[in-house]
Order: sequence, then C-alpha cells, then structure tokens
Amino acid sequence: MTVVSFLAPSSDALAGGQSVAAAVGRFLDQVQAATTRAGYAAALTRLTALAGTRPTASLRPED
Repeated sequence: MTVVSFLAPSSDALAGGQSVAAAVGRFLDQVQAATTRAGYAAALTRLTALAGTRPTASLRPED
C-alpha cells in the first residue's frame, strides 16, 4: 500500500481564514495521480463554484 503524506495545513487554514478555492487548489496540487486529481477536481469544481470565495470555516454540510 502506498501512503501519501499531505502538507500540514497553513495557519490561515487552521484559523478558517483560507478560502475554499485556495484550499481546493492546495489540495489538488498535492494529488500526483492525474486520474485521481481529475476525479477530485470534477467534484470540487462544483463546491468552488458555490463557495469559492468563502472561508473554509464557513462551510456547512449542506454546501
């Protein structure tokens, strides 16, 4: 099994100050497999369209 480590969240992300779009971009930049990245990007594009400029801390389950 391959284990992929991700970077620790930035202090902005931990404080909820990072935008959804920035968090999505940061996440996708770390996914190395092109097919996996494309799959995540397809789903996360919808979330970014709905809440891209909002802080991550403002996300709710209905988002």
